Amino acid sequence: MSEVTDVIMPVLRNIQMEVAGLKREISGLTDKVGAHGQTLESIQHYITSAIGLHSENKVDIETLSEWKKDVERRLALLEQQKN
Repeated sequence: MSEVTDVIMPVLRNIQMEVAGLKREISGLTDKVGAHGQTLESIQHYITSAIGLHSENKVDIETLSEWKKDVERRLALLEQQKN
């Protein structure tokens, strides 16, 4: 039985060391993924803000365009009344 143990134990120790190494790598990767998740949440906040500002600007431009058309129409009416 000791011969079998002498052969198997080094193999089991190597497997155990490899598993421990993989656990350390997985732990490190888990930390990195968590950090990337936080970064993505920050980026999402900025993108949401930028899209909101873009939408506000678009509404403002449309409002100004309508206002400009209204002023032009009123000006045209005033010019017609003068003539």
